[in-house]
Amino acid sequence: MLTKVMQSAIQHYRKNPSSQTIPIYSFDKDLPVRQIGWGGWTTAFEYDDGTGMPTVLLSVRKTGTNPDKTKDLLVKLNEQGYRPHIPIIEKLDQFTKKGSETRALYKMPLYDVYAYNDVTDLLVEAKEDVYLTSDEKIGGAVYAGKIYRKKYLEYLKTFIDPNNQGLEQLPSVIEDLQALSNLADKDEDTSYVWDFEYHNLAMDNENKVILLDVLING
Repeated sequence: MLTKVMQSAIQHYRKNPSSQTIPIYSFDKDLPVRQIGWGGWTTAFEYDDGTGMPTVLLSVRKTGTNPDKTKDLLVKLNEQGYRPHIPIIEKLDQFTKKGSETRALYKMPLYDVYAYNDVTDLLVEAKEDVYLTSDEKIGGAVYAGKIYRKKYLEYLKTFIDPNNQGLEQLPSVIEDLQALSNLADKDEDTSYVWDFEYHNLAMDNENKVILLDVLING
């Protein structure tokens, strides 16, 4: 089923070079695919191959102003080994359309973006208390991004409490965020900042926090 979805999407791009996303009608009528989200870089589709495990197909813009690089960081983390809070994501294909626009296709499980807990609340609310000083912004966007990510994690660490069951996942969440930030540090040409919003966080079927799309690059 995935192969048919992929072929249908790629054929649409090649036949319609001016298209920016994959419209629903581009898929074969017998494929159970529906659009579930979109943004400046990414369009998301859900499909179910009958296994009872819905999967998300992501179409991501890779050229133009500030093309998305964060999905590839998540793929690299997956290649390094399992991390409980990093989404399971795989890069399926990348190709260039006429007009030089390049898009990449990824797949991941369908996580519950409507679920939340004390940890997701903390991640979102912390942005009100973490900010850069004027001096910290002087070094440029890449440097400022590194400082901001570090300050955010240091702030989160102050909430670690073995007696707080609501935040029991916080230490492992911070560990996975640190691993993601470390990968971002290796890209000296791009600024990465945390983007903690509820729609960028999710839960899996074991109620683990999933850091779905928590970095944004500029």
